[in-house]
Amino acid sequence: MIEILILSSIICLILSLLSAVYMFSDKSNFFYKWMPFIFLIFCVLKFVDLLNLTINHSSFYNLFNFTYTDFQINIKAICTLLFPIFLISFFNSISSSRFNRVYVYSICLLFSMIIILNFYFFEQTLFKFLFISYMSFSFLFCIVLIVKNKQVLQNYNIYYLLFGLLLSLLLLLIGTTYLNFTAGTLFSNFDIVLIHALDYNYFVSDGYSKLLLNLCIIFFSVVFLLNRKLIYGGYYFEKKESIATIKNHWSFVRIGELDDKDHKVYQEVKDDVLNIINKVIDLEKKYIRDEIMFDSTESLSQFSIIKTNHIEFVFKYHNALSFSKFMLKIKMIKASYLIESGYLKGNTVEKLAQLLGYSSRSAFYTKFKEINGFSPSKY
Repeated sequence: MIEILILSSIICLILSLLSAVYMFSDKSNFFYKWMPFIFLIFCVLKFVDLLNLTINHSSFYNLFNFTYTDFQINIKAICTLLFPIFLISFFNSISSSRFNRVYVYSICLLFSMIIILNFYFFEQTLFKFLFISYMSFSFLFCIVLIVKNKQVLQNYNIYYLLFGLLLSLLLLLIGTTYLNFTAGTLFSNFDIVLIHALDYNYFVSDGYSKLLLNLCIIFFSVVFLLNRKLIYGGYYFEKKESIATIKNHWSFVRIGELDDKDHKVYQEVKDDVLNIINKVIDLEKKYIRDEIMFDSTESLSQFSIIKTNHIEFVFKYHNALSFSKFMLKIKMIKASYLIESGYLKGNTVEKLAQLLGYSSRSAFYTKFKEINGFSPSKY
């Protein structure tokens, strides 16, 4: 049993650390604000647990003048009490209404945590009872928040994951409370933890509780690491605008689903998407003012000094028009710009049509009116 606990704790440590690093490294990730802190709490809990098996306890005491066991219990108590605050802060960050009550509850939880820590340091008899009450209320409140934000979380593919995690943790809390009650240690001054440290002497008493907790953390981490939408974050969760509602053909948020084949390009451009769009818009303005000429993504790439596949990416996911329709639109806008600049005073409409690549006057008329709303003569 102890070997299984050690192995599962090592896996927990690695997976939770990887998840936190992934999200901290990707600042555009939707979950960057609070979720990585939750994974860090899991990571710290498992790290201090595993260190208990390898550290020299005598040397630790001589160096810091307190036992490693006391240090471990303190760290576990603080991390566990912080967990609900980070979780509720996460729900507040994703809530579309951002209702003020969440802030109030977060502050209440923070003050409750301080009060409970007071009991922990000065009146340990009641600590475990207050701790159980605090965690039970927190988990129940988080489940309520999950239900309230069901639609948002379903859009993020995380609703059932969070609901299952919170329910599992609540059941685990109830189970360990029952075990402590039947063992007569619920109000013990000498045994203030619900689940003991990972130790060769303690694995029999609450090994199953530790194993269940490890399995929850492993499952939670694996789902995050394997789900591209959760790892890549915000880019997937931006509001998809209907093409019909976009006044300008450019959109600074993604339009349409990201294809699997485009993930590699996305990794290359994810921090530079807005810069690429702005460069193309500048070139578009120059084209309309008849300062440059381009007719393909390759020629755009040469003018902008941006890779062609990066140009194609922003056209695919940040432009409401296909490239051919984009060229048609800016050609007609260019035509109107030239007319406004007095081009027709010394030239005919046929000449203007030829300049823009149209051999047929009627075809040019039709497209011009379609884009600008008026015929060239009325313009």
